[in-house]
Amino acid sequence: MTPRLDLNGKVALVTGAARGIGFETARQIHLRGASVAVVDLDPEAAREAAERIGERAIGIGADVTDDAAIMRAVSETIERFGGLDVAVANAGIAQSQVATVRGIGGEEWERVFEVDMLGVWRTVRAALPQIVARKGHILVTGSVYSFANGVLNSPYAVAKDGVEALGRGLRAELMPLGA
Repeated sequence: MTPRLDLNGKVALVTGAARGIGFETARQIHLRGASVAVVDLDPEAAREAAERIGERAIGIGADVTDDAAIMRAVSETIERFGGLDVAVANAGIAQSQVATVRGIGGEEWERVFEVDMLGVWRTVRAALPQIVARKGHILVTGSVYSFANGVLNSPYAVAKDGVEALGRGLRAELMPLGA
């Protein structure tokens, strides 16, 4: 059994945190004593979510498909709270309509993959220097679609399977470093 992670006094960043799983994750991390950067595509929604969470929370607008934006979000978190101990790469979207691989447009397929897989990778990459230096934690949000049939939802399923593989790779790479 993995021991419970002590978050008291730590600093966390959560993407896709203005609502849903991301918001609740940020709220729970905050309740356990961490300062939290609530990162979301919608800057106003991020600020409102941070206000609902509490005084040790800040809202930051950033698009996980934009390298510079997610790097700025990490930098702003470090500047405000003095470091970064936990990064939760949670931002994600689903395709707008149920469709087969033959029926979905290339632009929509690529957009889902861009956010759900490459957005996670960009978040991880931006946070890694701090995570390694502070022996912190990375959490990537996957899905049952990593293991189940992705029929009628292929871009989401492919991306989440990639996120699962990235998580396994990170575990092997970071464990010897104490992160």
